[in-house]
Amino acid sequence: MATARVVIPLLLCFIQAGDLQPNRWADLYAEASRQLNHGDSESAGRTAEPAYHFWRVAPASDWYWPFRLIFAESLLEQDRMAEATPLLDGPAPNAAWEARRLVGIAFIEFRARDNDGARRALESAESINPQGARDVAGKIDLIRGMIDLRQEHPAEAEDCFRHALEAVGGTGSLVESHTLTDLGVGDLRSFRNDEAVAWFERARALAQKSGMKSAVMLSDSNLGVCFRRLGDLDRALQYLEEAASIAESLGDRANLMRGLVTEGEAAFELGDNVKAEKYLEKARHLTSTGRDDEWLATILDDLSEIALARGDLPGADRLNREAGEVTDRLGTPRARLAQGIQAAEIAAARPDYEAAERLFGQARLAAERLHDPVALWQCHAGMASVYRGKGRISDTAQEYRAAIGIIEDERSKLTHDEFKLSFLSHLIRFYDDYVDFLIERGDTAGAFRVAQSCRARLLAEKEQTAGTPVVAVEVKPLQRALQASGSVLLSYWLAPQRSFLWVIDGADLRVVTLPREAEIASRVRQYSKAIQGDANPLETGSAAGQWLSSNVIAPAGRAAKGGKIVIQPDGALHQLNFESLPVADGSRYWIHDATVSIAPSVALLRDSSNVQPSRLLLFGDPESAAGDPPLPNLKMEIEAVSAHYSDKTLYTQAAATPSSYKSSHPETYSTLHFAAHAVANRESPLDSAILLAGPADSRKLYARDILARPLTADLVTLSACQTAGSRTYYGEGLLGFSWAFLNAGARNVVAGLWPVDDRATAHLMERFYQGIAAGSPPAVALRQAKLDLMASSPLYRRPRFWAAFETFTQVLYR
Repeated sequence: MATARVVIPLLLCFIQAGDLQPNRWADLYAEASRQLNHGDSESAGRTAEPAYHFWRVAPASDWYWPFRLIFAESLLEQDRMAEATPLLDGPAPNAAWEARRLVGIAFIEFRARDNDGARRALESAESINPQGARDVAGKIDLIRGMIDLRQEHPAEAEDCFRHALEAVGGTGSLVESHTLTDLGVGDLRSFRNDEAVAWFERARALAQKSGMKSAVMLSDSNLGVCFRRLGDLDRALQYLEEAASIAESLGDRANLMRGLVTEGEAAFELGDNVKAEKYLEKARHLTSTGRDDEWLATILDDLSEIALARGDLPGADRLNREAGEVTDRLGTPRARLAQGIQAAEIAAARPDYEAAERLFGQARLAAERLHDPVALWQCHAGMASVYRGKGRISDTAQEYRAAIGIIEDERSKLTHDEFKLSFLSHLIRFYDDYVDFLIERGDTAGAFRVAQSCRARLLAEKEQTAGTPVVAVEVKPLQRALQASGSVLLSYWLAPQRSFLWVIDGADLRVVTLPREAEIASRVRQYSKAIQGDANPLETGSAAGQWLSSNVIAPAGRAAKGGKIVIQPDGALHQLNFESLPVADGSRYWIHDATVSIAPSVALLRDSSNVQPSRLLLFGDPESAAGDPPLPNLKMEIEAVSAHYSDKTLYTQAAATPSSYKSSHPETYSTLHFAAHAVANRESPLDSAILLAGPADSRKLYARDILARPLTADLVTLSACQTAGSRTYYGEGLLGFSWAFLNAGARNVVAGLWPVDDRATAHLMERFYQGIAAGSPPAVALRQAKLDLMASSPLYRRPRFWAAFETFTQVLYR
């Protein structure tokens, strides 16, 4: 009975197929081709299979081989090699079909790791492929490029992929999408990660337009790898989760496995070892021995790394040995390199320094042969930890410097600012180790220089003459500038084991050890939540606030007692307004004792006299769109601000548009003021926007638009919610409008850390600009405005109303 239930529907398919007229066979074949070219290989197979079975009884017919080939090609796309192989037994009766058959054979040979057999099949296909068969020509070059990549010939692979794109470019086909993807893979293998992103985005756009789910999945998966390498783990996980979802919906075991591996690696870098292990174990269960050995080796190495991170040395060693058995089967240099580096890490953790030194040395030579900069800096970093353990101080320092040299070289190759922002995120722990080592040796100034070498780099580069390297931060010139301005610098460095605070003034440089990063971050979250929730810690008390005051400010000693304080935050401290912390006895906030400003880049701090603002450009009270919360006090704020300027240009209501900003020559104004709604974009900070007037699709002034227009303003004020930024990047700091305007050339930016009350803000801005008009530097004027606001009403003593705004600066005013 079971057999009958299977056979009857199949016979019906044959009967229905046999009833077709000749032109209907052409339509059926065209439909299968369309489905395959648009990435729907399962539908293509379902369309072609009944026709193939029908014509099997007439192999000499004109339709037998076309349906046989397209059925085989649909199976190849589904990774069903064993089922496709008998369909490609030949030869086919004419050159066009035979060329396609040979390309299919070449792909099967490639998947079986028979590179020579694949190349022979491709040469035969090329020799008989008819002129004008673009799709077949593209596939030939595509598979050749894949073989070259496997054999570590990236330049030759790129040539093949570009030839393939010449053949199939503009067809909108699956082959074109695969070609774009493989161009990206080639760049990935050559560590040109930002260039790879561009190829994958093109492939993804084409795949989405044509509804190719499998091709979208491949692009997502590869974009996840790119952004993980570029340090943007949040964006990486977004792409990887989408890829895994599509793979599951398609029942695509191989691509689900690959996506899970990269998801696991990203989760591990984010510190979520439990989630990382779950992803990797799920991927491991999907592997097929022999067919997926490259991925299995990666999974085992990753699981070994997780075991090592939690201190399970026997488990880490067992998994690493299993990976070694797989890499021995594979025989590929890259797999052996990864397994060798992990073996060295395990030896160092034992600690068996002699074995670790030998293994890292072997891995370094292999990394040099493969031109693998990531593996190379890992070897230098690992060797530094070994030499540090052995007490070989000069060798340790040499290895740290070598690793930093490789990191700097790789960063210099990035062409897009957005990718430079996140690049250090997955490397910052190496800098932690180096800073810790130098402080342990008593080299306080050297540790400070290393810390500054990876902070606000992009901001510093924007200020340099094109082609001029960023000058390292030297302590003596910085101290002279601090002395001239009467300021003290508090520079924070948060790290997993212990954090540091450098306290620098005109005469002294000292470092203080602080609690570990997780403790500080936890207290910052608690305190920020409390004050944004309308608490008044002076009345209710705050354990988190007192802890932060005692452990973050008090260690600065006399510097914390008052005067002009310039703070360089790190990590979670970017989200803290230091002024809002209660002093030791809980009688007042720190703002009563100190004038505080925030310096994203110490390298750019310059001693200067105050500049009297003279020319105002203001955008405010734009025509609102449906759904925008009302801001009834904007008119009052605009009048109060503009009253202090005789030379002014105001854009309000319908005139306050993004295009008006771009055409207003903002570079000619000394003061820019924005009074409007704003939206922060955590996933892509440069897509944060000030909401101005105009149609819904063009009313946003993006942070990236700000970067495009150089400024000379002494002051930019952003009287809107969360304009300081919503995301912190390791090294670069808090990303948002404050960062964008400083990058564009502004000397000072006043911006908000959280949503603000528009009535309180109007009063605050009125007092702030009174101070600016009286000649006060921005940080001094903002502090006095806050104190005046606090004194004006018991309600406004609560930090929620005054502590959101901070002054971000590049200037040390005398």
